[in-house]
Amino acid sequence: MSMNDTFAHNLRVLCDAEPSVSAVCRGMGVNRQQFSRYLAGTSLPNRKNLDRICEYFGVSAASLFRSDGGSDVTSRATVVHRDFDALVSRERPANLAPGLYFVDFTGPDAPGTIVRSVTIISHEGPMTTFRRLTNFGESRNSWWGRLRGDHHGVVIERRSWFYFVALDSAGSRTPSMLVLKWAVGEEPMLVGHSALMASAGPMVIPTVMSPCPRKYSLRGALRQSRAYPSDDIAIDMAIQDALEMQSQELVAMTRKLDIGVRGVVPEQTQPSSRY
Repeated sequence: MSMNDTFAHNLRVLCDAEPSVSAVCRGMGVNRQQFSRYLAGTSLPNRKNLDRICEYFGVSAASLFRSDGGSDVTSRATVVHRDFDALVSRERPANLAPGLYFVDFTGPDAPGTIVRSVTIISHEGPMTTFRRLTNFGESRNSWWGRLRGDHHGVVIERRSWFYFVALDSAGSRTPSMLVLKWAVGEEPMLVGHSALMASAGPMVIPTVMSPCPRKYSLRGALRQSRAYPSDDIAIDMAIQDALEMQSQELVAMTRKLDIGVRGVVPEQTQPSSRY
């Protein structure tokens, strides 16, 4: 096998574990047509692109030109995924009923707003999986509509907390995590916080998740997936109150962390109303 063929084979093995070749090219900043030539074995990358490939996949340059099956190319593409699959296969389904749910966040890029997304929860064998769809009810030209998301992930339950871990299937596969628990009260809702990517960078924001009313089909629920004023009557008052409470808890936690790290009480710290 020639050097070109060996490199192309190893690169294809790595790409097989990725969502798409286009996503790989976007993630590493390499021209798609040029990358196709690498995959076909018709050319080899220059030093700059080789460094980008190695950095993106977390492998050494030498391993890309080795034909032995014990290279770290094979290790990265199979062993890690096999170990992860083994861990997940031992999980029990989370104690969440399958179906449609609304997830409401305080607006990550606009104070005074509540952003609603739709989540579909399913039980697949030992796993509880979900798909969260964001901004499908927004105009494409709106500030929030331009940030449409389609997050796929798993739900892991630990000590009455639910961890929703996902990657956005679009673009750079932005990760997210929601950490929620059942609220005490008459309304069935999960409350907590989310780690999301906003325009200014990663943010932790108050979050409430509630079963979608039965009157909504998936299509109808998606029409509600948009940004609302924080006092909009379309958002149930119980959800508004829960978001306010989570916002205040987040401020309190931030204050305690600041005291622990700096040893002083932050000056002029006021509870945030919605953010």
